[in-house]
Amino acid sequence: MPARRQRCVIKIMKIIKDIEFIPGGGERNRLDIYIPDGIETPAATILRIHGGAWRAYSKNDLHVAHRLIDHGFIFVSTNYRYSSQARFPAQLQDCKAAVRWMRANSAEYGIDPERIGVCGDSAGAHLACLLGVTGNTRHFDVGLNLDQRSDVQAVGAWYPPTDFLIWGKHFIDCGFSKETAASVFECIPAFLGRPIDVATENAKLASPMSYVHSGSAPFFLIHGKKDPVVPYLQSVVFADALEKAGVEAKMILIDDAVHGGPQFDADGNFMPLVEFFKRSLR
Repeated sequence: MPARRQRCVIKIMKIIKDIEFIPGGGERNRLDIYIPDGIETPAATILRIHGGAWRAYSKNDLHVAHRLIDHGFIFVSTNYRYSSQARFPAQLQDCKAAVRWMRANSAEYGIDPERIGVCGDSAGAHLACLLGVTGNTRHFDVGLNLDQRSDVQAVGAWYPPTDFLIWGKHFIDCGFSKETAASVFECIPAFLGRPIDVATENAKLASPMSYVHSGSAPFFLIHGKKDPVVPYLQSVVFADALEKAGVEAKMILIDDAVHGGPQFDADGNFMPLVEFFKRSLR
């Protein structure tokens, strides 16, 4: 699941690069902090989780950074272990460790520990969704700063996989072939440890849908209706489950969009997400 990659110019006061949120964890356990000029602290902060099929790209993919920084958010971009290094739940454990680190070091960097949002696209959106629905359990909290919480207060997700158990069915329901699904699922064995059609327990464990509850964070989902990688029904069923649990779930479906592309950055599709974060993290 390739992430959208785009050059951007970021106007900021301070950048702190390559902070080890897990000491000794190497490059994949580092994050960067971007602090905008002139903000009052402690400030609402958004953690960005990159996409890339859980096996590619990095915290240096900053296509949304400047737009969020311009609206007064502290922006944190994190790496996590690739599936070639460790299978799930390692990636979620790393993201939760990053959130705990943010809270443990909030005073030093001006982060408001009660106003942390998360955003991501594709595989990063999947991990962002998991952060949003697992705040009521410590099952995935391992390692350092365990005196800190790993919940988040708002989630923005572009084209997230939300239910591995019906992902294949959604390809067919959206008019794609079994061959298309098979080509996408090539990345799954390394992530779940087994092919998706026989990894039932791991697929359930890795599905945000499995953890939806009334205390989940509010969500904003954006998906292209022609997405050939993560069918848009993955967002539809997830939003429906959140709403049935009494959780806010906003959603934009873009008729002609696929898996990434300029439509997602258009003001009409991006600014509602900014306003959602402003309202949810005020």
